[in-house]
Amino acid sequence: MPVTFRRWYRPFAAAAALVLASSIAIPATALAAEEEADSPTEAPSNTQDADTQGTEVPAEQDSESLDTDDASGTSETPNEKSLEDDTEDEAATIVPFVVGPEQVNPPYLYWDVRNSSGNALVGGATVTLQGPRQSNQNWGTEYEVVDNIGQPGYSGLDADPDPGEFLVSRSEVAAITGTNSRWRVQIASAPFGYSAASSGWNQMSSNNSWSNQTYDFGNLNLTFNGGTTGKYTPVCQPGYVYSIGGANGQIRQTVSGGSTTYTQIDLGDQNDYNALGIGADGSTIFAVERDGGGQNNAVRVIQYDPDTGTYVTGDWTSVQVNGASTGIIAGAVDLSTGNYLYGGYAAVTSGGGNNQTTTVYFRLWEFNPTTQQVTFKGQYNTGQNATGNGDMAFDAAGNLYVIWNQNNSSNVAIATVTAANLAAANGGNIPVSLGTTLSLSGDTPASVNGLAFDGDGTVYLGSGTTIYHYDPSTWQPVAPNTTTITGGGSTDLASCNSPATIQVLKDIDGGRVDVSDQFLMTLTTGSTTVGTATTTGDAPGVQEVGVGPFPAVAGHIYSFTEAMASGSASTLADYQTSWVCTDGSTNLSSGTGTSGSVTIPQVSGVAVVCTITNKPLVAHVVIDKTVLDVDGENPEPGVGWTVGAAATATTGSITVSPTGSTLTTNDSGEATWKIRFNNTGGSASVAISETQKPSYEFVSAQCVVTAPNGTTSTVELEDETGDTLTGITPGTRVECGFVNKLQSTSLQLIKDFNIQYGAEENTEDWTLTAKPSTGDTLEFESGETQEVAAGDYTIDEFFSGDDTAVAEGYELENIVCVLTVGTETTDLEIDENNVITLADGDNASCTLTNADKPGSVVWSKIDNGDPGALLAGSEWTLTGPGIEENSPALIIDCTEATCEVGAFKDQDAVAGQFNLTNLSWGTYTLTESKAPAGYALDATPIEFRVGAGEGLSLNWVIDPITNTSIDGPELPLTGGIGRDAFIIAGLVVLGLGAAAATFIQIRRRRGESA
Repeated sequence: MPVTFRRWYRPFAAAAALVLASSIAIPATALAAEEEADSPTEAPSNTQDADTQGTEVPAEQDSESLDTDDASGTSETPNEKSLEDDTEDEAATIVPFVVGPEQVNPPYLYWDVRNSSGNALVGGATVTLQGPRQSNQNWGTEYEVVDNIGQPGYSGLDADPDPGEFLVSRSEVAAITGTNSRWRVQIASAPFGYSAASSGWNQMSSNNSWSNQTYDFGNLNLTFNGGTTGKYTPVCQPGYVYSIGGANGQIRQTVSGGSTTYTQIDLGDQNDYNALGIGADGSTIFAVERDGGGQNNAVRVIQYDPDTGTYVTGDWTSVQVNGASTGIIAGAVDLSTGNYLYGGYAAVTSGGGNNQTTTVYFRLWEFNPTTQQVTFKGQYNTGQNATGNGDMAFDAAGNLYVIWNQNNSSNVAIATVTAANLAAANGGNIPVSLGTTLSLSGDTPASVNGLAFDGDGTVYLGSGTTIYHYDPSTWQPVAPNTTTITGGGSTDLASCNSPATIQVLKDIDGGRVDVSDQFLMTLTTGSTTVGTATTTGDAPGVQEVGVGPFPAVAGHIYSFTEAMASGSASTLADYQTSWVCTDGSTNLSSGTGTSGSVTIPQVSGVAVVCTITNKPLVAHVVIDKTVLDVDGENPEPGVGWTVGAAATATTGSITVSPTGSTLTTNDSGEATWKIRFNNTGGSASVAISETQKPSYEFVSAQCVVTAPNGTTSTVELEDETGDTLTGITPGTRVECGFVNKLQSTSLQLIKDFNIQYGAEENTEDWTLTAKPSTGDTLEFESGETQEVAAGDYTIDEFFSGDDTAVAEGYELENIVCVLTVGTETTDLEIDENNVITLADGDNASCTLTNADKPGSVVWSKIDNGDPGALLAGSEWTLTGPGIEENSPALIIDCTEATCEVGAFKDQDAVAGQFNLTNLSWGTYTLTESKAPAGYALDATPIEFRVGAGEGLSLNWVIDPITNTSIDGPELPLTGGIGRDAFIIAGLVVLGLGAAAATFIQIRRRRGESA
C-alpha cells in the first residue's frame, strides 16, 4: 500500500511523534481495518439499454463500463477521474506506513519517484541520499537507497515496500541524529525505459525545513523514454499471477496469498490498457491499448520482449463488427502457437417492445507477432441474454477458455473453443462448448475483469484490487481465497501456467444405427454439472462435438454419462458401449457401459480425455424404390411396392425387425429393416428382391454396402429377382435402389377362328377396331400392337374382304382380353358392350374369335298328280363333306314325333319332309335311293353347295320333288299301237325330266334355292 504522508500524516504529525516517542505501537489489526475501510471499492458498471430494433447495440457502452471497471470499478467520465488514477495520485484513502512488524522511530526522510506528469509512481529506481551536511558545507556521506518493491529478502535502506515510495529513518541511517541535520537526494539510476528528469539535487533549504521530525523531499521525476522498460521474465510456477494497470501500463506480480511485486515492466502512461497475455515460459507479454475514453472503437497491440526489456506498439485496429463496437476486455497468448488473441462481449438486440430479445456474442481477434497482422477470427453465441465482463486464457494444447461474469452478480460460466475450431475460424460463427452457468461461492468480486490459471487447474479471478481463487468446476473457493493487489488498480490478469483439463469425446465406431441417432454427454464433479454436449450430423468416428475441454482440478474425481438425445430412433441397447480415459500416454481408467469416472492426476497442465465408444449391434437394410414415366424420366418414389430383404445369420444369431422378409414401401418409397446381432462379431447374408408391378418394367437396381469402417462396395442387380449379399456385420449399412419404368400403354388385337363346319380362316378379310370413349376409332390388323392412351375402348371388327357375302358365314363368338407383365398374364375385364378399361402402362391384348356357321338343307316329296300330298317312305343318299367317298350317307324320312339326332339325320318329323342341319361347308349331292310305295323312283342327282359367298348358301331349300304313281293300264307285251303309245309317253316324260333337271342346275348356279 503506498506510503503517503502528505495527505494523511501531516495533520496528525505531532500526535504521531508523541506516539512514536513513547514507543506505543498501533495494533496492526487496527491499521488493517482502517486500510480495508479506506481501500477502493468497485462500483456497479453502467449499462446502456438498447433502443434500436433488429440492429446491433454497440456493446462497448456495456462492456466499456466493464473495461473501466477492470481498473477501478467505476465509469470514467470527462469530469471524473477513474479511481485508479486517484489511487496512483496518492488517494486520501491510502494508509501511510506508520507501523509494521517493528517499531520505526523518527526522524524520517521520505520521497516519491514518479513519472514526468507526477500522477504515477514508478518503482525500481535507485536514489542517492547524501548527508548530513556539515558546517564546512560538506554534504557528508552518500547512501545508495534501492527502491523496496516488496521483493523477498530486501535488505536496503528503504523502509517502504511500495514501488516508487521511499522512507529512510534513523533505524536505517544512524547519521540522522535530529532535525538540525540537512540532507539531499537525487536519482542515481532509473528503471529501464526511464531517465532522471533532472540531474540536480533535491535538497533541504535549511535546517529548519523539518516538520515534526519528518521531511518530505516531494517527487523525484523520471522521464519515460518509450519502448524501453525493465527486463523481467514472468515466473511460470504455481501461485504466480500477473496484473496490468489500466492507466499506467505497469505489470505487477502477485503471489497467491502473498504480496504484490513491481516487475519493472511499464508500458507507459499513455491511455487505457487491458487484455494482458503471457506466452509459454514467459517468453512474451502482450496487452492492448484502447482508444481514449474507453469507447473501444479501436485498439493497438503492445508486445513486450523480456529478453531485451523493449516493447513494440502496433497500429490501431478497429474492433467494430457490422457497425457496432466490441468492448475489448480479454486477452491471452495461445500457448501452442505463440499468437496473441484478444476479444470482448457484444450484445445484439432484435425485435421491439415485449418481443425484444438480446443475444450476447463473444468476438475474437488474433495478432500474429511474426507477420504483425491482426485478423478477426469470428464470434460465438454465449447463450446468455445479458452482457458481462470477463477474460480468457489458453491451455498448453491451444484450447481457449473464456469466462463470462454477469454484471453485479456472482454468475459465471466458462466457454471452451477447441484448438481445432479456433484454427478453422475464418470470421464467421465459431463452434463452442458452453459450460454450465454457476454462482461463485465465498468472497466474490463485484465484477470479474481477469482470469488466470494455476498449474493445478484452479483459477484466479481478478477485480480491480483483489485476486480470488476458485475451483472452476464448482466455483467453490480454494485457499487462499483472496489476495490483495497492491500498487494500483488492475484491469486484467494473466499467468503462464497451463491448467489441467478434462474433455469427454464420443467415438461412433462403425457408424450410427440410425442416421437420426445423437448422443447427449454430461460431465459432472460431485453434484455439479460441469458441461453437456449433444452430437450432431451423421459421420462415424470421433464426433466434432464433445464436452469441453474444461479446466479440471488435480486430484478431483470427474464423472460422465451418456444418453440418447431426443429425436433418436435407436436406444442405447442398440449399441455396445465402452469408455477409456487417458492423459495422452497412460490409460487412467476404463470400463464398459454408459457411465464412468476419472481422477485428475497431480500433474501441471495434464490434459485428460475420456472417450465413450459406441459400436452398433445393428445392421440396416434400406430399399429405395423409384419409378420413371413412360419416357424414362421424372423419377418419383415408388409407393406401395413389395420389396424383400430375407436375412439369414451366418455367425451368431440375429433378430430382424420388422419380422417379415418382405415389406411394402412407404410414402417415401422406402422399406427399412434392422438386423440386430447378439454380439459385435456376428454376420449375416441378405437376399434382396422386388415384386414387379403390372404396367412396369425393370430398368436397373444396385446395392451400396457401407462397411463399419466406412468403405463401400457396389453390387449391380440384374433384374427384380435381385441377389444375395453376404458378409453383413453390425454397423453395416445396405442401401439398395430399384428403378422401374412405367410401360407405355399398348393394345394388341388378334383375329382367331373356331372352325367347326369347314369354313376358311380368312384372317386377312377382317379389320379389328378399338374405339376410344372420345376420338377416332383405331383399326388393327390381326396381331398388330399400337400404343394407346389410357382410357375406355370398345373392341369390335368388320369384314373388309372383297366378297362381302362371305361375312354371313361367320359370327363373333367371343372377345377375350388379358394384361401381360413379363411372362405372366392376367384377365382383363370386358363388359357386355365389349368395353375394356386401360390404365397407364397396361400391356393389353384382345383376341376376337369368329365361329363359322353350319349349313342346312330342306326338301319335300310330293305326288306329281297332287302337289299338296306329301309322300312318305322315300330314302335318299347324300355325298359331300364329312361323308366317306364310297359310302354315301343314307337319309331316311323321319316320321316319329322325335327325330333321331345325329349327323345326316332327318330332323323334320313330318312324313315326306326332310331337314338336314349342321352341314359343313362344301358341295353335296342328294339322290333318291328309294321311292315311296307305288311311285316310280326318281334317281336324278340333286347338287347343292353349302357356304357363304357368291353362288353359295348356308340354308338350302330344294323345291318339292315329285314322284309319279306307277298304277295304270297293262302294257302289251308286243308291238302294236299300245306299245308305241307307251314308248312315246315315256319319251315325253324323260324329256320333261331332263328340262326340270336343267332348270334346277341353273338356279343353283345363281345361288337360289330349288
